[in-house]
Amino acid sequence: MFLRIGITVSTPYSVFSFPICGPSMKPRSTISTFRTPRPTAPTNVSRPAFAGLHGDYDAEPRTEDGRVDIDRLFQQIEAARLDMNDFLIWHAPTDWDDFQVFLAEAHRRRLKVRVTLVPPSEPPASAPFGLDYVRWADEIGRLSKRYDNLIALVIDDFWSDENHSLFTPKYIARLVETLRGHNPKLAFLPTLYWNTIGDAEFMKSYGSLLDGIVFPYADLESTESLPEQLAACRKWLGPADLFLSGRE
Repeated sequence: MFLRIGITVSTPYSVFSFPICGPSMKPRSTISTFRTPRPTAPTNVSRPAFAGLHGDYDAEPRTEDGRVDIDRLFQQIEAARLDMNDFLIWHAPTDWDDFQVFLAEAHRRRLKVRVTLVPPSEPPASAPFGLDYVRWADEIGRLSKRYDNLIALVIDDFWSDENHSLFTPKYIARLVETLRGHNPKLAFLPTLYWNTIGDAEFMKSYGSLLDGIVFPYADLESTESLPEQLAACRKWLGPADLFLSGRE
């Protein structure tokens, strides 16, 4: 059974719907992402690929042997009338193989897809390439040339303290260069939380490498602080895209 409650929030920037999964779904399972308006388009990302997307994240249904149940996943996507899925590669060593099968079918169905990797602070590392994020970028970039519905690479919890030593500006520049070398339209979107928003040093070091961010709005019990947080994100990001997410 796939339960979903929609909460719609109006802000001066846009209208967002937050899907919240019911008891049949796993923790940290939901995400709904939307592009907020911005003054100028990036040079490397096609804006229509991101406009108005409504999607889900993680908690793919599984078979008894731990593989992603792709048929059931598409049933859930269609039942919720989503047009994007953010596939988390983390739960099983076979997730990368299952993702490629899912991506091909999503391409046939014209469903947009993002793929999320976990950072060093969230062990176990995504398999099979582990903490070699440049290799991940190479493999994901190659896939995006075959399947143009693959629109972004996301790294979860990007700026947690444990990740700073690996995610240096030089290293992330290699990652982004690798992505764009395969597909200039493939976006890099780190997940950043409220405690990073407004960090001038971060933006000075990484701003030119980002196509946008995934910003999790934490308080799903209230939207009181949402307009303020969105305004702060927009001011900080400048021309980069902002994707709002709501998590259970």
